[in-house]
Amino acid sequence: MAMDDFDAMIHRTLIDYLIHTKQHELAAVILDGEVCSKYIFDRYELPEFDRFFIDIPAAAYPLIGSNAQSQQALTAAIRKVASGQKPEHMPDIPVGEIAVSFRIKLLTVEPGWEVITRSLLANPKGANQALVSDIASDGRPLHKWNELRYASKSEIAVAQELEQRQVLFFPLAVGVRAETGKHWKDHREADFVVCDNGNWGILEVSYHPDRYEMDAEKTRWFKKSGILCVEHFPAERCYKEPEAVVNEFLSLLAKHKR
Repeated sequence: MAMDDFDAMIHRTLIDYLIHTKQHELAAVILDGEVCSKYIFDRYELPEFDRFFIDIPAAAYPLIGSNAQSQQALTAAIRKVASGQKPEHMPDIPVGEIAVSFRIKLLTVEPGWEVITRSLLANPKGANQALVSDIASDGRPLHKWNELRYASKSEIAVAQELEQRQVLFFPLAVGVRAETGKHWKDHREADFVVCDNGNWGILEVSYHPDRYEMDAEKTRWFKKSGILCVEHFPAERCYKEPEAVVNEFLSLLAKHKR
C-alpha cells in the first residue's frame, strides 16, 4: 500500500534524521521501505493514534527483525521525528512513548512475475563479485548488503555513502590482466572501483597497517593499466567516518581528470 502524504513526510524526515545523526546503515535499510500510521476508533467512533509501522524490504529485514539494538534505535528516531506532529483530518501524534512495530514491506504484484521468478530459479547465475574475498575468507561468511557481498561492515558503510550520493561503483570487482598465465597472479580484487564524472579510481579499505608491501604491489598493478587514483583508507575510519572518507576520495579522484 502506498504511503499517504503525511506518512511519506515522516518517512523522508526520519531518513534525514538518521543521516544527520550518523546512523547511515539504518537510513539505508529503510530507504526503500515505508512508514505507515495506524489509527483505531474508540466506542464513540472517534479516531485515536495507535502506532507506526515501519515496513522494511524483505532483503533488508533480517538486519532489523532479529536485532533489538537496531529496533530500539529506529524506535527512538521515529519518536523524535513524529511526536506532536499534526496529520491532516486526524488527531495529533502523541508526544513521548508512541508504539512502533516492524514488518516486511509487501511487494506490488506485477504482470508476469511468476514467469520471471521461475526463470531466475531455473537459471541461477554465478558471479565474479567478491570471488577473491570469498576464497580468502576460509569459510567465514561475507557480509551482504543490497544483494551484494562485502568483506566487512566498514565496506558496507562506504557502499551506503556512495549509494546515497548516487555515485557509480563496483564493489569487490575482480580485475584480470593475463600477464603470467598463472590464474591467481593475473587476478586482483578492488574493494571499490568508482566512476565519478567520467573519472575512474579505486578506493581500498585497509585492515592491516603492516601490509604496506602487499598494498603497494596491488596499487602498482592497477596503475600499470592506467588507473592512477588508487587510495587506501583505514577500515576503522571507513566505518566511523564514511562521509569524510568518500569526500576525500572523490576530491582526490577529481584531480585525475583527463
